[in-house]
Amino acid sequence: MDAELSWEQVKAIADRVVWQSSGKHLTDREVAVLHGSWQGRTYESIALEMNLSADYIHKDVGSALWQKLSVALQEKVGKQNFKQALQRQKMPLATHGKFPTGAVAADSPLYVLRPAIESDCERELLNPGALVRIKSSQMTGKTSLVNWLLDKMQTHQYQTVRINLRRADRKIFQDIDMLLRWLCANITKQLSLDLALDDYWDGAIGSKVSCTGFLQDGILESLAADCGGLLLAIDDIDAIFAYPEVAEDFLSLLREWHEEANFTESWARLRLVVAHTTEVYISLDLNQSPFNVGLPVQLPGFDRTQALYLAELHGWANPEIDQVLELVGGHPYLTQIALYHLGQQQLGLPELLETAPTYNGIYGNHLRHYLANLQAHPDLVAALRVVVTSDEPVALAWSQLYRLDGMGLIKLVGNLVEPSCTLYRRYFQVHLA
Repeated sequence: MDAELSWEQVKAIADRVVWQSSGKHLTDREVAVLHGSWQGRTYESIALEMNLSADYIHKDVGSALWQKLSVALQEKVGKQNFKQALQRQKMPLATHGKFPTGAVAADSPLYVLRPAIESDCERELLNPGALVRIKSSQMTGKTSLVNWLLDKMQTHQYQTVRINLRRADRKIFQDIDMLLRWLCANITKQLSLDLALDDYWDGAIGSKVSCTGFLQDGILESLAADCGGLLLAIDDIDAIFAYPEVAEDFLSLLREWHEEANFTESWARLRLVVAHTTEVYISLDLNQSPFNVGLPVQLPGFDRTQALYLAELHGWANPEIDQVLELVGGHPYLTQIALYHLGQQQLGLPELLETAPTYNGIYGNHLRHYLANLQAHPDLVAALRVVVTSDEPVALAWSQLYRLDGMGLIKLVGNLVEPSCTLYRRYFQVHLA
């Protein structure tokens, strides 16, 4: 017989099924009632602790909670049977032993919802001309969130296009005309349209005007009346930062499209999502940059509830999850790697913790990759050495800070920085000595 669910499992499963059913998370009061019910307490006891009336907790908060769970689970759920109902929602390992390799699909059980982020992004993208900016360090879930948003907006009858600038040949970035033609060709292909770019391109008026005309006349104004709009998601947009002149033209064009929604009905149908890793270090006029408008999104690491949800999926029984989170700081990819190995019972937690910062540990390849990248930049080696050997947060030059932050090796503490997790501190203390 399955072991009784822990409180963390109950909370994670209940919140997940309600979110999947309604697109909303449990409220704080509903979580409190769920917790008290899991403890076997009466409504009167729960209400007393919350300084509210028992009648309100029972008939309003409790009733709403059980109704949400009943709808989500498609069975009658109440205070007496919710544990059994949620127990049946424990999910088997969905990866069939597959090693975590990066972004996950929107419908994958391994996609971990981060409270408020998805709902905030979805709500913003329903607004005319919306722009969402996702910034986070490497392997923290940017592309997975982009996947989720593309999938979700399709349920609102949006046409969607995904552009990953890392897939463009380097020669594409040598010239703004080549880049914009490449962009338009990708949009045309993904929307399965039969449009000839040359019909919209006019050298006399320039690439930016030609591209804008193509999007307006060829795409936006041809969208069906019942179509919500076009979501254009540009992932890894920082690939263009190494080409300042082209980047300045391209990024200012994105800002222009976003602002045009205030004046033109067709442009109000465009929604933009841009995702990047590093800070924008190229020189951009504040009035031309797309990075100081729209909804900014910073992805946090996994919290305890989210990590326990993943531990359940990976089949790691009775997890001591706090030790894993302390080791990797909740870093999504590093957490997945640990839970994969623990779930596969390839090693126990004590051995994992001891060997993690070594060449023979589960992060050996990951750590060696970072070390090789750092050694090509002596200034970053010197900066990170100071960070990992200091017991207190330290100050760094801006150019060093944004590169180390983009790699995910440090985290900000006010205006100072410290190692982003114990794993990196322990490893680089030895290998940057």
